[in-house]
Amino acid sequence: MFVWGRGMARPWRDQRGWDTLASNLRVGGFVETATWGDTVIISNLAPESFRPGSYASVCGMRQVETAVQASEHGCTVGETLYLVEFGDGWSVELTGNWIDRVEESPAE
Repeated sequence: MFVWGRGMARPWRDQRGWDTLASNLRVGGFVETATWGDTVIISNLAPESFRPGSYASVCGMRQVETAVQASEHGCTVGETLYLVEFGDGWSVELTGNWIDRVEESPAE
């Protein structure tokens, strides 16, 4: 079990499929090779609860499996959700259209 958001725990069974998604992502605007630890920036158009303009790290991914889950996240069944964690430890799950991968600058 891991901590999800602000003190809410999610059972391990919710992580099913995440390993598969790491190698076979089906996402819209987000880079399809996203992996754990990638740095992302939250879109300035994202809702305030997602901390627009902030940097975060991808720490999980899963596919929406049911209509109820899709309704909760405002997306469609089969879409990928990303669990991102901010520097202060707070995390949020959101769809790929709210995040952009931050490319690392080449070593000099």
